[in-house]
Amino acid sequence: MSDMKKTVTCKYCSAEYPEELANCPYCGNANFYGQEKIYMQRMSQIRKRLASLAYIDKKIILKEILKIAGITAAVIAVIIAVIFTIISIDKNNYSKQINEMRGNIINEIQ
Repeated sequence: MSDMKKTVTCKYCSAEYPEELANCPYCGNANFYGQEKIYMQRMSQIRKRLASLAYIDKKIILKEILKIAGITAAVIAVIIAVIFTIISIDKNNYSKQINEMRGNIINEIQ
Protein backbone atom coordinates (compact mmCIF):
# COMPACT_ATOMS: atom_id res chain seq x y z
CA MET A 1 0.00 0.00 0.00
CA SER A 2 2.93 2.37 0.58
CA ASP A 3 3.70 2.24 -3.17
CA MET A 4 0.46 4.04 -3.96
CA LYS A 5 0.64 7.79 -4.14
CA LYS A 6 -1.92 9.87 -2.32
CA THR A 7 -4.49 11.53 -4.51
CA VAL A 8 -6.63 14.59 -4.06
CA THR A 9 -9.95 15.49 -5.58
CA CYS A 10 -10.18 18.89 -7.22
CA LYS A 11 -12.92 20.90 -5.56
CA TYR A 12 -13.72 22.66 -8.85
CA CYS A 13 -13.77 19.89 -11.47
CA SER A 14 -13.89 16.81 -9.16
CA ALA A 15 -10.93 15.19 -10.95
CA GLU A 16 -8.50 13.01 -8.98
CA TYR A 17 -4.78 13.57 -9.35
CA PRO A 18 -1.56 12.97 -7.37
CA GLU A 19 -1.27 15.08 -4.24
CA GLU A 20 2.25 16.38 -5.07
CA LEU A 21 1.08 18.25 -8.19
CA ALA A 22 0.86 22.02 -7.70
CA ASN A 23 -2.18 22.40 -9.95
CA CYS A 24 -5.03 20.22 -11.15
CA PRO A 25 -3.93 18.79 -14.52
CA TYR A 26 -7.50 19.10 -15.83
CA CYS A 27 -8.71 22.56 -14.83
CA GLY A 28 -5.48 24.19 -13.57
CA ASN A 29 -6.85 25.03 -10.14
CA ALA A 30 -4.27 25.35 -7.36
CA ASN A 31 -3.46 22.44 -5.08
CA PHE A 32 -2.09 24.10 -1.98
CA TYR A 33 -0.35 20.98 -0.64
CA GLY A 34 1.51 20.46 -3.93
CA GLN A 35 2.36 24.15 -4.20
CA GLU A 36 3.67 24.21 -0.63
CA LYS A 37 5.81 21.13 -1.31
CA ILE A 38 7.33 22.73 -4.45
CA TYR A 39 7.82 26.01 -2.58
CA MET A 40 9.65 24.26 0.28
CA GLN A 41 11.88 22.37 -2.19
CA ARG A 42 12.81 25.63 -3.91
CA MET A 43 13.48 27.32 -0.56
CA SER A 44 15.76 24.43 0.38
CA GLN A 45 17.68 24.85 -2.88
CA ILE A 46 17.96 28.61 -2.30
CA ARG A 47 19.26 28.03 1.25
CA LYS A 48 21.91 25.64 -0.07
CA ARG A 49 22.98 28.14 -2.74
CA LEU A 50 23.13 30.98 -0.22
CA ALA A 51 25.20 28.85 2.15
CA SER A 52 27.67 28.07 -0.63
CA LEU A 53 27.84 31.76 -1.56
CA ALA A 54 28.55 32.68 2.07
CA TYR A 55 31.44 30.19 2.08
CA ILE A 56 32.79 31.61 -1.18
CA ASP A 57 32.52 35.16 0.18
CA LYS A 58 34.57 34.18 3.25
CA LYS A 59 37.23 32.64 1.03
CA ILE A 60 37.37 35.75 -1.16
CA ILE A 61 37.57 38.06 1.85
CA LEU A 62 40.37 35.99 3.41
CA LYS A 63 42.25 35.96 0.11
CA GLU A 64 41.97 39.76 -0.18
CA ILE A 65 43.10 40.25 3.43
CA LEU A 66 46.16 38.09 2.83
CA LYS A 67 46.93 39.99 -0.37
CA ILE A 68 46.69 43.35 1.43
CA ALA A 69 48.82 42.04 4.31
CA GLY A 70 51.49 40.91 1.83
CA ILE A 71 51.53 44.25 0.05
CA THR A 72 51.69 46.09 3.38
CA ALA A 73 54.61 43.94 4.53
CA ALA A 74 56.45 44.61 1.27
CA VAL A 75 55.90 48.37 1.56
CA ILE A 76 57.13 48.35 5.17
CA ALA A 77 60.22 46.38 4.14
CA VAL A 78 61.00 48.93 1.41
CA ILE A 79 60.54 51.84 3.84
CA ILE A 80 62.86 50.22 6.38
CA ALA A 81 65.46 49.56 3.68
CA VAL A 82 65.29 53.22 2.57
CA ILE A 83 65.65 54.44 6.17
CA PHE A 84 68.70 52.24 6.78
CA THR A 85 70.21 53.42 3.50
CA ILE A 86 69.71 57.05 4.49
CA ILE A 87 71.20 56.41 7.93
CA SER A 88 74.27 54.71 6.47
CA ILE A 89 74.75 57.57 3.98
CA ASP A 90 74.47 60.09 6.81
CA LYS A 91 77.02 58.12 8.85
CA ASN A 92 79.42 58.16 5.91
CA ASN A 93 78.95 61.91 5.43
CA TYR A 94 79.32 62.49 9.17
CA SER A 95 82.52 60.39 9.22
CA LYS A 96 83.90 62.40 6.29
CA GLN A 97 83.11 65.67 8.06
CA ILE A 98 84.78 64.47 11.27
CA ASN A 99 87.87 63.38 9.33
CA GLU A 100 88.02 66.77 7.59
CA MET A 101 87.70 68.56 10.94
CA ARG A 102 90.48 66.39 12.41
CA GLY A 103 92.63 67.14 9.40
CA ASN A 104 91.97 70.90 9.79
CA ILE A 105 92.77 70.78 13.49
CA ILE A 106 95.96 68.81 12.88
CA ASN A 107 96.99 71.30 10.14
CA GLU A 108 96.34 74.24 12.46
CA ILE A 109 98.38 72.69 15.24
CA GLN A 110 101.37 72.08 12.99
